[in-house]
Amino acid sequence: MATVGDVEGAAVVSSIASVPVVSGTSAVASSTDGGNTAAKAVDGDPATRWESAHGVDTVDLTLDLGSVRDVEEVRVTWENAAAARYVVQVSDTDDGPWRDVRTVTNTDASVDTVPVGATGRFVRLHLTDRLTQYGYSVWDVQVTGTPTASDVDVRDLLVAPRSATVLPGSSVRLAAYGFDADGYGGLLTGGARPTWTADEGTTVSASGTATVPDRGGVTTTVHATRGGATGQAVLRTLDQGVAPVVSRDVAVGKPVTTSSDERGDLSGDAAVDDDDTTRWSSTARDGEWLAVDLGSVLPLDRVEVAWEAAAAASDHVEVRDRASDPWRTVATTTDGRGGTETHALDGVRARFVRLVADTRTTQYGVSVWSFRVFSTEGAPTPDLARRAVVSSSGDESAGVPARNAVDGDPGTRWASEHRDDARLDVDLGARHEVHEATIRWEAAYGRAYRIEGRDGTTGEWTTIATVTDGDGGTDRVPLSGSWRQLRLQGVDRATPYGYSLWTFEVR
Repeated sequence: MATVGDVEGAAVVSSIASVPVVSGTSAVASSTDGGNTAAKAVDGDPATRWESAHGVDTVDLTLDLGSVRDVEEVRVTWENAAAARYVVQVSDTDDGPWRDVRTVTNTDASVDTVPVGATGRFVRLHLTDRLTQYGYSVWDVQVTGTPTASDVDVRDLLVAPRSATVLPGSSVRLAAYGFDADGYGGLLTGGARPTWTADEGTTVSASGTATVPDRGGVTTTVHATRGGATGQAVLRTLDQGVAPVVSRDVAVGKPVTTSSDERGDLSGDAAVDDDDTTRWSSTARDGEWLAVDLGSVLPLDRVEVAWEAAAAASDHVEVRDRASDPWRTVATTTDGRGGTETHALDGVRARFVRLVADTRTTQYGVSVWSFRVFSTEGAPTPDLARRAVVSSSGDESAGVPARNAVDGDPGTRWASEHRDDARLDVDLGARHEVHEATIRWEAAYGRAYRIEGRDGTTGEWTTIATVTDGDGGTDRVPLSGSWRQLRLQGVDRATPYGYSLWTFEVR
């Protein structure tokens, strides 16, 4: 906890035991040679092995971890018949959908230690190319990880900040962390979120954003409950005409550029989306970078980088005031070890902030869960559509529902019925001033479409933006006005299919 004058804030820190080897893992394979079954790859006996049929390139080895895990690493010990190329994938069910995490290439049968940094119950080695004329042969596969926060039996529930002083009528975002008796767990998100309640006069959303009464000198308590565990935060409204000087992450939702993205669902925007389960990942080179435009020159307090398993061994932070200015270095790290890295900044003012990963800790690119820039001025621009109530004119199938467009997962998508006038409706929950919509199309994109708005849940729709030259990829569409609901109204499809988009964001 920290206190400055009358302003108090707190953070939750959890120390977790070293990541254990996941025990009780079972395995199946799409191909087996003789008695060398898949189970022998996870039996803990270094003298037994799994072997696939000879001469077949595409083979799957699937591991069931028994429950959902935050998977940190996969270690594969090959016999001589190794894979020249394979993909490490994760899934919540044994029949997918599978999410690609790492592509591994080999020139020999050395042990592979593959950083994962993903959540799932099932881990699959999708083997595609052999190094020998035989099949694949594995002495041992080990998975390290910890129980995911959504899967633990929560005994301790902590709310952060534990207390805060805020302006009357303002909002503060609270976070809940759940831990079991062994200390495993973490941030409670998605379906693991707690139930939030507050004292009369204060409202709190399902995601933990509390809005306090519009008068000073009020003390209110917000409660979070999950199962039998509870936690609370105390909020006080300022009884003076001055605002508390609070440093906050102003990079949320700001425009991002990168030197490269490993895949479309691992883009730089994921590092500033205020979601620690999404990430940016670069191509496998040293010197890759990510830059954020804060919109104006601000005083900067610090930069925080939450690295995924593929971190930087050395990196530096650069800033500049204008896009035409040269970059200037304001912080450097030479002994990076991953985890959360904090760069304190003293007297630095800038509009643009860039993280440069000079060297890597792995043979992969660098991967960042979050890139945060803190300032006492400026403001974040969160995605107003994140996990909003959505509906559509019709979904292509049950596997691609409308809610996928706003679930915050860049690997899920909504696909419409195969018709030009298909639509997606998003209810923001209240009227908001809007400035931009970001649409990340899958291959079936809209060549022409409108964005419409209305200020309630009924009434006429108003066209606020029109696109007639869509070419797929990512569209950033300027918006204006104050609206409760927004509609993406299709006009003309670019393919014979419907409209298919990974995300629909509103800021």
